[in-house]
Amino acid sequence: MPEDDRRPRPTAAQPVGQPRERHEAGAVGATGFPQLAVDGAPFGAHAYELSTEGELRLRWSNQSADRILGIDCGALIGETLEQALPATAGTDIPAALLRVAARGEPYSRELVGYERSGALEAFEVHAERIGPGQVAVYFRDVSEPRRLIEALRASEDALRTVVDGAYDAIFIHDLDGAILDVNAKMLEMYGVSREEVMQLSNALAFSSDRNPLDEAAELWRRALAGEPQRFEWIARRPRDGSEFEIEIFLRKISYHGADAVLANIRDLTDRKSLERQFAHAQKMEAIGRLASGAAHDFRNSLFVITSCAELMLETLPADSPQRAELAEIMKATARAEVLTRQLLSFSRKQPSAPRALAVNDEITRMAQMIERLLGKTVELRLDLAADVGRARLDPSQLEQVIVNLAVNAHDAMPRGGRLTIRTARGAKPSAAPLQPWAPRGERVVIEVTDTGTGIAPDLLPRIFEPFFTTKPAGTGTGLGLSMVYGAVTQNGGAIDVESDVGVGTTFRMSFPRTDDVDS
Repeated sequence: MPEDDRRPRPTAAQPVGQPRERHEAGAVGATGFPQLAVDGAPFGAHAYELSTEGELRLRWSNQSADRILGIDCGALIGETLEQALPATAGTDIPAALLRVAARGEPYSRELVGYERSGALEAFEVHAERIGPGQVAVYFRDVSEPRRLIEALRASEDALRTVVDGAYDAIFIHDLDGAILDVNAKMLEMYGVSREEVMQLSNALAFSSDRNPLDEAAELWRRALAGEPQRFEWIARRPRDGSEFEIEIFLRKISYHGADAVLANIRDLTDRKSLERQFAHAQKMEAIGRLASGAAHDFRNSLFVITSCAELMLETLPADSPQRAELAEIMKATARAEVLTRQLLSFSRKQPSAPRALAVNDEITRMAQMIERLLGKTVELRLDLAADVGRARLDPSQLEQVIVNLAVNAHDAMPRGGRLTIRTARGAKPSAAPLQPWAPRGERVVIEVTDTGTGIAPDLLPRIFEPFFTTKPAGTGTGLGLSMVYGAVTQNGGAIDVESDVGVGTTFRMSFPRTDDVDS
């Protein structure tokens, strides 16, 4: 028998207009069952009859209807549907129940809103014809289950918001490795859509071919055994094939009542970059200490050589042929002293006298000298921002930096080209700066850009090392850029370099900006 046919309902054997007898033992209600049994049902029941005026009028109700609706339905017997239940007016319910009475079409609605005591309640409603012009309506309050469902949905939405806002990418796999779900960070990190991910049978599309898959299988087996796993991996973006380093955390979890594996993915690009920068900084610091010690010892030796040469010059006759040889010794020691100063500048042991400099004015003052250094085949362009202001710098060291970079640029453009010196007001450069510890805040940025041959990517990490040069043997000391590095860092600055072979090179320096004006 269908479920609806089992519901207690009024019958033609009992007139629907008969008054209710609710609590008397053995009393029989309009349903043909004992009235107390009908009143104790977990659902409300109304019986309506189609009047000669074509209106549905309430003829009977059970006690559960009073409890569910919060009204005394017995006092409403004889009233029309809209009078008994004003909340139904303006809805499709009156017309639907008229069709049930006239045609016998059953009517069901899962949720019907009904305002009670200022709160909107929800009901499940079913109506069917029980006789000519007679309709039985059964209803059940589902407000609490609905509130629980909505609370559960809100909780799930909140959890999804937290998961999608996580810093790490998240995969959820079944025990065979199939992808069950991912978060928004995963889609961002790998540059894919959720539809693309869910079409894949596993996550191999996001793994580099360079990864040891045998090792991955063993780590997966351990995770399934309940041992959390943590390891580094090389990820791959399917759309463009680009690769990046990641850290993976595997853990077995329960997901919708079944065992699953949670994979947290952390992008290591920034961390690896900082590690490389720190290692480079440590190496440069070690080289600086070595260079400083060697420079001091070399300077002491030069002092002895220079002093002896000067004494010999004082004792030799003016026409002695040995005077010319001693003069060459003096010139050689002078050149060696310049190299010593460069080494000390790299190691930041050279004394400096910083003051508040109007950077644009200093560069403009140097422009004529730089043009002479560059010659006629290289054009000098100045692009100086008006709001740059001042930076606290040693003017002689700033000149050394600009001159050294200009000389290097000239050598990189043997067939001519263009050197651009640009200033701007901004923040510390963020594109992999070589000095991540440099102070933050407002900065004065100086860029020196040439259109020369460029520097190969594998050489870029070494260009600031003393005695390292990309020039042919015998044409450079390898101390120019190391002196630039030392002078910039000694003045509290940061320096970075970008280069494309065949396109050119940009050295970008930034120094703390100041509003001070030295007298």
